[in-house]
Amino acid sequence: MIANWMLSAMVFSSLCAIAALAIDSALRAFRKPSRLVWVAAIIAGTTWPLIARFVLRPAPIDATAAGGTVSSTTIITASVPSLLDLLSGKWANIASLLDGPLLLAWLVGTALLLVQLSLAIRTLERIRRRASAHALDGEIVFVDDAVGPAVLGVLNPRIVVPTWLLSLDSELRRLVVRHEREHQRARDPALMWLSVAATTIAPWNAPLWWMARQLRLAMEIDCDARTLRHTLDHSQYAKLLLLIAGRNSSTQLALMLSPPSGPSHISRRISAMRKQPVRGRFAVVSTSVFIAALAVAAACSNRIAANLSSPNPNAEPQTSVTRAQPEKSAATVSETDTSYFDLQVNRP
Repeated sequence: MIANWMLSAMVFSSLCAIAALAIDSALRAFRKPSRLVWVAAIIAGTTWPLIARFVLRPAPIDATAAGGTVSSTTIITASVPSLLDLLSGKWANIASLLDGPLLLAWLVGTALLLVQLSLAIRTLERIRRRASAHALDGEIVFVDDAVGPAVLGVLNPRIVVPTWLLSLDSELRRLVVRHEREHQRARDPALMWLSVAATTIAPWNAPLWWMARQLRLAMEIDCDARTLRHTLDHSQYAKLLLLIAGRNSSTQLALMLSPPSGPSHISRRISAMRKQPVRGRFAVVSTSVFIAALAVAAACSNRIAANLSSPNPNAEPQTSVTRAQPEKSAATVSETDTSYFDLQVNRP
């Protein structure tokens, strides 16, 4: 059922997001880059629900083991209800009715995002053609009246800055260009397009959209850290971020390509510039690793795998329990003995 599979995929993506958030916190405690953690979480949350059904081959539950005994694992697996069963006892009937509308909504949502993506690509190409090359403090950049500062393109990324940036003093201009150069060297535009592709493939997967936003924030924090290696004036850089955020004219383009960076992102970027205290780091790392391990274990559990791989995970398994009768000859088994074994519950 599509509805059951979608819900299971969102649960799996949520667990990936929890694990990525925990690892991100551990890395931030030691001021290490974390954008690749979110990249891995987005790839896992997008691809595994799509291929799990073809990779995994869930075996039917066989309750008749050797000698007619039933293992404790089989009893627990057959008796513990799934998450969907806990939510509603009639989920299977409701989900079967939702399959058609959900599939139609999925196709329509993906089609709309593809149209939006094509418009964004056309806008980028138009900006690349109209922007004029300019030598700015020893760097070749492209200047546009309405867009920037940003890095446009994947195969041949270019730094585009707005016209108003030319009126700033040379030190501020160098900081802006250095920041965009770091984005260019780290291939951050390709990572941004990866998140766009993930949300386009599964527009109904809310955790993917949240992880795409976190990836955007992680890329900016990592880039800020690399940029600040060349300057000691963190307050000046923070004021520059606020200035760019107030005069940024590429908000519409950012909305077309990736989740926008709002005031909360600017606040978190400024907070990330502060030096982290040494005390308490290992406690944060230990807690984060423990939470990440729990999330990964839950994402890899048999229940999640069964929901992603089985077309109807709510179908109750066909189990049959047989009790092994001790072999006795007809001469030695009386009528009373036969009744005794027929009514025995625990053991002879």
